[in-house]
Amino acid sequence: ADAEAEGAARRADEHYRANRHAEALAEVDAALTRAPGTARYEALRARILAIMGRNDEALTQLNTAVQHDPLNADLYDQRAAVHSALGNEGDADFDVRAATRCRSGNIPEAPPQ
Repeated sequence: ADAEAEGAARRADEHYRANRHAEALAEVDAALTRAPGTARYEALRARILAIMGRNDEALTQLNTAVQHDPLNADLYDQRAAVHSALGNEGDADFDVRAATRCRSGNIPEAPPQ
């Protein structure tokens, strides 16, 4: 990612930590405009959306992040939390297992269709 994208992501994280969620969302959107497909920025965007109560959007963002970085256990953990918040316990359990597989060096299985 370029320096401007990194700066926007850093500001987004600072706003997020200060509970300025609208500002955080605007900054992370700027980061993603500069560096589309960056899973780290997508995960930050999902965290912001989730804290704003926009869990359906957070889930969609995390699905994209997992596609871009399918071996990142933290993404599966984050997606499991969003699934749980939405009442999707089976999907949450799947993602917890996927995270464990990633951490043990194994490729996660494909999600059930």
